[in-house]
This record gives sequence, structure tokens and C-alpha cells, in this order.
Amino acid sequence: MTRVEQPSDKHGSLRDIQLLINKNTGLIDKHIKAAFAELTNDTIVWQSPLSEDKYAEYRDNEFIKKVGLDRQEIKLEEFWPSRGPQWDALATTADKRIILVEAKANIPEVVSSPQKRDKSVNDPETEGEWKAALQVLYSYLGLSKHKLSKYMADIFINVNDLKK
Repeated sequence: MTRVEQPSDKHGSLRDIQLLINKNTGLIDKHIKAAFAELTNDTIVWQSPLSEDKYAEYRDNEFIKKVGLDRQEIKLEEFWPSRGPQWDALATTADKRIILVEAKANIPEVVSSPQKRDKSVNDPETEGEWKAALQVLYSYLGLSKHKLSKYMADIFINVNDLKK
């Protein structure tokens, strides 16, 4: 299955991204446009996770279709393993750009499957703490100087700013 419906009553990054895309698009759009100057005057149109689509997340060829790419031109299986990334959020822009979002609420989520967590674990609480943790991760994964790094951005949104 490449379209995965998500519950709306969960916690952590799953719920946070649902709130951002469905009730706080101005907030996430502002951060994305600040990270990518070429999007400043572009219109971002969120494709998922939308409440009217049961908060579905997309992977593999369904995400290719969802962002308006031609399945015949993009041979995903030639460079990405099946059951590859299941994007937390997808958007397109009026200028035909594509935005792929992977949301994380804590460091263990970055390296393992999401699980129920309690606050006794010392997760980063400030942007500085997150940046330090991500610097270690990117160095380990070889992403610090990757040729695609100019197309990636870390966006930090305080979940206390979200409208429920």
C-alpha cells in the first residue's frame, strides 16, 4: 500500500504535522519561504496530510503521482528501494516546485520507528539543542556536504505556537 491513512488522535510529530498543514499553513509556509528564497513569491499548495483525505501519507509511486510528476519519467524503483520513505507532508507550488517534509518531534524518532515516549527522556527542547543533534546526525550520514544539501532545510517550529 502506498497511501497510508493516519489517525488524527495521536501525539508527537504525526499530530504536529497534521496541525501545521490543516490549521497552521501560514506558519509552516513562512518558515519554508524563509529557508528557500526562491519560494518567497510562490504559492504553496499542500497535498498531504489533509483532513479531507484522512490525513493520508504517501510513499513510492503514489507520492510521485501526488506531486504531479510523470510516473513514466521518474523510475523510482531504479534508485529507491520499495517501501521507501513515507513522507509526512507533501506540497507543490504554483511554479511547479515540490516540497517533501519529514517531521520529527524527538531524536530517537530520527533513527528509529516512532514509539510512545515520555518526557523523562532528555529530548532537545531548544533550536540550539536540535541543531547540535542534527549536526552529529548529518555528519554520520554524510549529508553535511552532500550535493543535494542546498535543497534541504531544517525548520524549527515551536509546537506551543500551533492552533489546535
